[in-house]
Amino acid sequence: MLGSCHVRTPAESLLDELGLRMFMEQWRLDDDGRQIPVPIQEVHRDRVVAPTAEGAMAKAADMTTAVDLLLPTDRLYSR
Repeated sequence: MLGSCHVRTPAESLLDELGLRMFMEQWRLDDDGRQIPVPIQEVHRDRVVAPTAEGAMAKAADMTTAVDLLLPTDRLYSR
């Protein structure tokens, strides 16, 4: 495949080995029809924690401001 030579970092390899690949993936939060890119901060049995839309759109996301999404949710999509 041309143009796709991503070399995995040691951190990415470790997450993959531990079965936590989802933390490497790019996610989108549905915010009233807008698809906003967000990282996943935490995963719990009943919820997922991600930065708020405002924090995710800023150049330096405020990782202390987050939204809890109760699971299952239809607001979070893997890219």
